[in-house]
Amino acid sequence: MKKKFFISILLAAALALAGCSAASHSSGASQVTAIQAITNAARQSNKIDNMAMKMNMAIELNNGSTTNTQTVVTNSKFFRNPPLIYQISQIKNATDTVKMVQYVDDQAMYVQNSATGQWAKAEFSGSSGDLLKSSFKKQSDPATQLDLLKSFQKNMKLKKSGTDYVIQFGGKKQELRQFIQKAMMNNIASAQKSSLENALNLMNFTSMDYTYVVDQKTFNPKSLTVSFTAEPKSKDTPGKLKMTIQTAFSKINQLEKVTIPADVKKKAIKIDPAQLQGSQY
Repeated sequence: MKKKFFISILLAAALALAGCSAASHSSGASQVTAIQAITNAARQSNKIDNMAMKMNMAIELNNGSTTNTQTVVTNSKFFRNPPLIYQISQIKNATDTVKMVQYVDDQAMYVQNSATGQWAKAEFSGSSGDLLKSSFKKQSDPATQLDLLKSFQKNMKLKKSGTDYVIQFGGKKQELRQFIQKAMMNNIASAQKSSLENALNLMNFTSMDYTYVVDQKTFNPKSLTVSFTAEPKSKDTPGKLKMTIQTAFSKINQLEKVTIPADVKKKAIKIDPAQLQGSQY
């Protein structure tokens, strides 16, 4: 279950940050196309020095006889220079609620144990640390996500809705599956890619939606919604997975500065970055 949840978090982060790079600047609605929006995305995303993000993720897993549900609400603050992410997550299932607090800068990731309150520090050094830092950098680098969107630009559609532009994925199920898979592969450590790819190859995606909304005047991101349902390819394996990820972007370039508290740095125990995957942290 922990491994499935970790993969879900990676998927959510990859797609949410991909959304941050999908905006563009243009002088008129009639001149804007999805391809132009994606091509010019780097120009707009580079203007975002900080912003707040709220992500709501709902996971429903049916194995034929029982249904398990899990919800995740994450409030994040993102700063480009100096790089810093501060986020608080609340994870709920039928029997338990877990709170997770994290700080990430360019040197290390700090994670608080929800049961004991103890802080752990995973430095970006050594092989495991390098993998963790590389994954984090790719997620927060607009260029990485821009390349992802460019590779699927022929499948993107754009429409005008009120004061917003709405970008939607208009490809077939197999193409959107490839989009999701590539987003996930771009944002995880190499050691996990084989397991993730094997898991995805056992699933059929039965429905999917990708909708990204930007403001027409400012071209700043407003929201991103990604949802899909999937079933095992094998008829002998009953089950169904349903996931919905909704992300709202706000307070762009309006956040007050956040720093990692000195007390957190002082009390944090050093751990191997590999422990952050599948451990109590």
